[in-house]
Amino acid sequence: MSERKERMGKCLVDLPSYDSDPSVQGMTLCEEGALFRLVRALWSSTPEPGVVKADPRVLRALTRTTPEEWTSVRKALRRFFDTKSRPGFWVDQRMVESYRLQNEKRAGCAERGAKGAQARWHSDGSAIARPMANDSGSGSGTGSGSGTGSDGTSTSLPLSSRFGTSKEGASPESREMKPITGDAISSVLDGAVRNRTRHPIKRGAS
Repeated sequence: MSERKERMGKCLVDLPSYDSDPSVQGMTLCEEGALFRLVRALWSSTPEPGVVKADPRVLRALTRTTPEEWTSVRKALRRFFDTKSRPGFWVDQRMVESYRLQNEKRAGCAERGAKGAQARWHSDGSAIARPMANDSGSGSGTGSGSGTGSDGTSTSLPLSSRFGTSKEGASPESREMKPITGDAISSVLDGAVRNRTRHPIKRGAS
């Protein structure tokens, strides 16, 4: 009882169960007010949720009652609690069960979250590894090399295959990318120069 158990900030309370309890139905306004002060304290202030030592000083402090007030409400409050399963303690079995269910739910959410994160991590890691491996080569083809071949023809520029064009109708898994060659780039640049020669830019008078 020396260490305070971890618990969620909110306690799920089965109000109909409390309202239908004969020990609650027979309480006066002062007795019921003291009871719910004590119930709230059993969740937030005691080492174990729903359990409190049967010590008049502790109980009076948790209910915030004077000695005279505590004497008038003690018997009614005692009838509400289980005083037999754990001798020397007052136990609110409803709160003990609520605490157990909330812990199970929290543990289940944490486990499902961990599994989901692990699945996403492996999925993303595989997706990233493939293109990195494809771009890591050197020399001609789809790697990072460039220059001219032994016959003097132009080879592929050091551009990733993802900047090429794919065959129409090919599936994503079987697409063959066409690299952009130096001859193709030269053709585009020559066309741009010729177009500018035909249509020179007219500048306004300064």
